[in-house]
Amino acid sequence: MASVWNRNGKWQARVIRKGQPAVSKSFVSKQDAERWARQIGVEIDTGAYAGFV
Repeated sequence: MASVWNRNGKWQARVIRKGQPAVSKSFVSKQDAERWARQIGVEIDTGAYAGFV
């Protein structure tokens, strides 16, 4: 699940998947935040996301 919201003038995106830690990042534009959230969600679902240690 991905969420995007405005926080203090910046857009924050968070991707949450069951059994995985949440991943979040801040952006200047809402469009960039949504695009990043979709991409990270796909990478987590396919096992290609290398951000987890």
